[in-house]
Amino acid sequence: MIDFEPIDRHFSELMQRLGADGDVALAARLLSRATRQGDICLDLAAWAGVSLEDQRCTTPDLDSWIQALKQSPVVGSIEDDTPMVLDARARLYLRRYFDYEQHLAEAIRVLSARQHVVDWARASRTLSALFPHEGMLQKPESVIPAGACPDSSFLRKQESRVLKQKANSLDPGLRRGDEKSTLMQPPRNSQTVDYQALAALAALATGFTVITGGP
Repeated sequence: MIDFEPIDRHFSELMQRLGADGDVALAARLLSRATRQGDICLDLAAWAGVSLEDQRCTTPDLDSWIQALKQSPVVGSIEDDTPMVLDARARLYLRRYFDYEQHLAEAIRVLSARQHVVDWARASRTLSALFPHEGMLQKPESVIPAGACPDSSFLRKQESRVLKQKANSLDPGLRRGDEKSTLMQPPRNSQTVDYQALAALAALATGFTVITGGP
């Protein structure tokens, strides 16, 4: 069952008053619902040709739907000033949320392009003091040329190296996923990694870093 709220219907009716036809008004109602539930856009491909039994209708096929949206006065592209935006990947946005996404993407691009020159000898001393675990991470200056700024490919290689070492440190039974094993508690005397230290290194080395996950 599609749980439309009054605001979804009101938005759809507003789009109709502004010139939207039935298929576009249905897309507007689904978009309002998607946004209300936390999605930034409506993926038309996922909703095309879907039977909405409680609404007694079926959504159009994807090509017909896209064509109707492109011809509607309430839908435009990035350069237009319309209530809704249709992008090249068949995703329908409310204009405001489309602008939010574009501004955020541009800010991330600017930050990611920044180059940091780091004193790795000093950084190594700081990391060693903050994360005093033997074998937790290769010393930065041992793998990074002086004055260089490691990019994301370096960090991926560093993490790949660490994961392989962790996997190889486990005995065959544990590698098969024994219930008593956990990668969070690798065997003693194995070369392990402190992922907080790796995250600190990434934050030093790059203009934009996303740190996610947890124990």
